[in-house]
Amino acid sequence: MENLIIKQGAGIGDILFSLKLARILHEQYECGIIWPLHQALLKDFKSYIQIPYIKWVEELDYKWLNDYQMFKNPTSDSWSVKHTVKVDDKTSIFPLCEAAQNPQGNYNGGSIMCKKYETFNYSLKNWQDDIIITRNKEKEDELFYNVLGLADGEEYTYVNKKYNSIPGSRPIDSTFMFDELVDTTGKVVYGDVINGFSVFDWIKVFENAKDIHVVSTSLFYILDAMHKDLPPITIYNRDHYSTLDQLNCIIPSLKKEWIFSRVTPISQQDNTAICDIRKDHYKVCDMFEFN
Repeated sequence: MENLIIKQGAGIGDILFSLKLARILHEQYECGIIWPLHQALLKDFKSYIQIPYIKWVEELDYKWLNDYQMFKNPTSDSWSVKHTVKVDDKTSIFPLCEAAQNPQGNYNGGSIMCKKYETFNYSLKNWQDDIIITRNKEKEDELFYNVLGLADGEEYTYVNKKYNSIPGSRPIDSTFMFDELVDTTGKVVYGDVINGFSVFDWIKVFENAKDIHVVSTSLFYILDAMHKDLPPITIYNRDHYSTLDQLNCIIPSLKKEWIFSRVTPISQQDNTAICDIRKDHYKVCDMFEFN
């Protein structure tokens, strides 16, 4: 086999979290990795995630991937996704985005993220090591000094309430990140999509923040993979009170100190939700041993 096509065209966090899988497959099959991406993500990944054995390509040119049954095991009558799907002698498909689905194509329960590893019997230990970002220091400085108006040594809190489930669309604010929950130090810098800048251009902002508060997005994976020490990071639910539960299975593998702020509705009166708010503090390097 010369090429393995990974089917996972969107989700910045999904793709970053799965880069370890790409390396494992590259080494296991001694092949190149072709990774079709949504057009809204392609430019950033080509610029910032430059891995020699991965070729980022336009997803629209690979619509034919949907013609293949990802679950049917060609060697038996059973259904399984624990294998690659052969196209020809030179090419196979790795159905990563179907990892959490049943043979009918429906969500099969459990963590969508962890299923990417569990379904194919791989360990997610040290997944952060494969997130290698080619930084654009010029763009980072432009954003830091000129756009956001920050200065070296200035104390500020980075707050990101925004998330986006549809590539290329405008992000929306989470309704689970209440202002009264966010303890800030100094100036508050709000994360946003700024024309001409990538999410990866915010790394200098992350590195120098006194406090960090984010909803569950791709920032979870970027922040935990950063080499520089960061303050404890508080993360909040995104679009549902159970969003953070999807990350529970990743907690033992984390390398940064995280505070999970979980908001659970108790009841609703006069259209006003009464919530129970719990903060779980994970200094995971001291608390867990990951096998």
